[in-house]
Amino acid sequence: MKYPYRWVMSYNAKLYRGKTLALPADFMFYGTLSHRIFQELLLTPGILKMSENQLRKTYGITAQKCIDQKGLLLYVQGEEGNLKIFREYLFEKFKILVDHLKENNWEVEGCEIKVSGKIGKEDVGGKCDLLLRRIKNNILEKAIVDLKYSGKSKYRKLMEDGEDLQLAIYSKLFHPVGDYCATTYFIITEGLLFTTCKDAFTNGFILRRDYDYVATYSSVLERIENTIKFRRKELKEGSIEVGENISTAELEIFTKSEASFIIPKKEKGTKNRSEYNDYVTFIDTE
Repeated sequence: MKYPYRWVMSYNAKLYRGKTLALPADFMFYGTLSHRIFQELLLTPGILKMSENQLRKTYGITAQKCIDQKGLLLYVQGEEGNLKIFREYLFEKFKILVDHLKENNWEVEGCEIKVSGKIGKEDVGGKCDLLLRRIKNNILEKAIVDLKYSGKSKYRKLMEDGEDLQLAIYSKLFHPVGDYCATTYFIITEGLLFTTCKDAFTNGFILRRDYDYVATYSSVLERIENTIKFRRKELKEGSIEVGENISTAELEIFTKSEASFIIPKKEKGTKNRSEYNDYVTFIDTE
């Protein structure tokens, strides 16, 4: 929607970044490992009924197993502090998440669940980190928790601005019976839970209190559908925006209303070069 040339190059031209042996960036490594620990724990039978001592013991066993399987880089010299974080510090953050679930009577339906459906006429798919369910007033409710290792300011702003596009899509896909379900970001290192649905997580940080999340997501999905139609039309006509140092006035997408379309971010009147240069995207060089 925002960077159509990337879609064309990846899915049509089949151009991909060369495969080289490289270690993942620190935040990706820590994020993947923390996801693995949290998700394995959440799928442990009876995890929401354990005492704090039982929970701590189970966390210790699971964290150590995941570190030994997927986190051997934590054993290298200089990583002692991070190893301690994963062994001990993150338990308190996991307990905060468990408390949120227990306080609001949620049950774990699954982790890393894949689903597919339609947004307008488009076939779309998604995979959520954590899917929850509960029965309230004889109605089945669901909620999605998107686990993030860090990025408190980034994800709070996305949700506050109504730009949490992925969660809007997931809200529709993962609860087709109810049409939409509550969504949250849980920032692992901070132990913070952001949501727009005050009834789903009463002690979380409730953002956009004056808005109904169902109406917001309905509006976002309409913008997504309009933008995809616009991009499809462009591609059918054989045109694609790259925007290398071009004024926004010369690009049609910026003539559209932000209330009806997903508009790329403006950078001082021109599109951000690093995002719209195919050489940078695929081989990291000008």
